[in-house]
Amino acid sequence: MSLNPNLLRNLSVALESSPYSIRWQRDITASEYDQLRVLVFKLYQAVNAHSAVPNTNEVTESRLRSFGYVNRRETPRTQRCNALRTAINNGMNPQEIINFLRYLIQRNIDRRSMQEALNRYQDDIDWIESNFMS
Repeated sequence: MSLNPNLLRNLSVALESSPYSIRWQRDITASEYDQLRVLVFKLYQAVNAHSAVPNTNEVTESRLRSFGYVNRRETPRTQRCNALRTAINNGMNPQEIINFLRYLIQRNIDRRSMQEALNRYQDDIDWIESNFMS
């Protein structure tokens, strides 16, 4: 199915307007309306499919927190390591944790205020690698 560029413009207008009163900038043909209806339905399915699958990083973060892992300035290294050990001993994959910590480092690498926390994340990665990875 090829979409008319005007149809996409109309879709944009529809999405920006109130969900209860879609105002078109011009009249559309029946064919354009059918295309729009199919496109909106496919977008709806895609959004629902995406929201039904939790973000892997959010799941990992939640699981780590449930085992007591926090990366705060006042949290001693031994407490972080104990929480990581508990998480791994209770079924979390060490590589999954490392990937998550690397993700946090990459996401915040340019934030000067996060440098100490990023160093602690890297320290935790090194600890996991030296204790659980061959």
